[in-house]
Amino acid sequence: MRRSRRIIPMAEVGENQPAQWEAQNADEMLCRALTALPDTLRLPIVLHYMEGMDIRTIARTLRIRESAVKSRLHRGREKLRQSDELKELLEDE
Repeated sequence: MRRSRRIIPMAEVGENQPAQWEAQNADEMLCRALTALPDTLRLPIVLHYMEGMDIRTIARTLRIRESAVKSRLHRGREKLRQSDELKELLEDE
């Protein structure tokens, strides 16, 4: 015998549900944009913005100069600004 599906009234879903979906969609778009970057640009961005590492720590972790970290962060941010996923996200806001 099949189980009947539970129907959830809209009142239970909550008023902020669309906002949660939009936030999840934005996270997915950012994730796609980040994965499209080459490792040399993605790693410094993830370590700096998501892991909270400073430039000196990133340089030691990746065994590159601090100036290289700064350059890669700059180039990575530029590539992200140009990515189709983030352009679409920014247009929606």
